[in-house]
Amino acid sequence: MSRNSPFRYAEYTSDHTRWREYLFQRYVDIIVKEAVYQLGKIETSLTPDDVNRCIDDITTKVHDQAAGDLDAFLFEEAFGGMG
Repeated sequence: MSRNSPFRYAEYTSDHTRWREYLFQRYVDIIVKEAVYQLGKIETSLTPDDVNRCIDDITTKVHDQAAGDLDAFLFEEAFGGMG
C-alpha cells in the first residue's frame, strides 16, 4: 500500500467494504500493468490507442468476472471469510 493511502491506517480493516474494494482495485492495477507490459513485448510499436484499448479490455474482463466471483467479498458488510 502507498504511504499516502488512507487504508494503511487502522481506520479501515479487512472487515470494511471500503478496504476490500481498495484491495481489489490494487490487484486490478497490477493485472492491467502486466497486460500492458506483455502487449509491449509483443507489439513493439504501441500507440496510445493500443494502450487504452488494452486497459479497457482487461479492466472490463476483470470487473465482469469479479462481479460474479467476488460479490460477497466486495459488497457484503460482514464478510465471513473461508471458514
